Amino acid sequence: ALGINSGFCFPPTTADFSITNTSATATDIIYPESNTYDIAIVEDGMAFSSAVLINNQTGLNATIPNLTPNTTYNVYLRTLCDYASPSAWSGFNQFTTSSSIVYVDQTASGANDGSSWVNAYTNVQTALTNYTTGTEIWVKSGTYIPNFIDTAISFNITVNNTKIYGGFAGTETSLLQRNIIA
Repeated sequence: ALGINSGFCFPPTTADFSITNTSATATDIIYPESNTYDIAIVEDGMAFSSAVLINNQTGLNATIPNLTPNTTYNVYLRTLCDYASPSAWSGFNQFTTSSSIVYVDQTASGANDGSSWVNAYTNVQTALTNYTTGTEIWVKSGTYIPNFIDTAISFNITVNNTKIYGGFAGTETSLLQRNIIA
């Protein structure tokens, strides 16, 4: 086993585990091999002593839930070896959760990925298709039509409790800044 060598219990290295599928409120961790691990997660810049511990995780991966959007975290891993003694903690792998806001502006000229007003999606349906629970969709003022040819086609909302807000000028950083009358 990776963590055990001649009776010693070694921690995984940062190259042994990876962080993937990071959203606004969760991320996945992939372990180096099927084993039992403890995870420590702490906001970047905070002391390790304030880390949240997730103990006795088995298998090849786990999901770390309940994260704060737009926050950088450090994740540490340790192996629970055969004789019930854990290894030392690994070094950390770092990741940043995404924003909990997806932006739509039909005149945006950036990356068209919804990450900011500059990089806003230019189509409401694209934002709805890429929607994840816990995200808000902010739409800049304007007229958005799902299909210019067939006006009977409507936007397709596939997730319950989808939050869509309009009335934005395209510079706001708070819902309170929008002009819902505009």
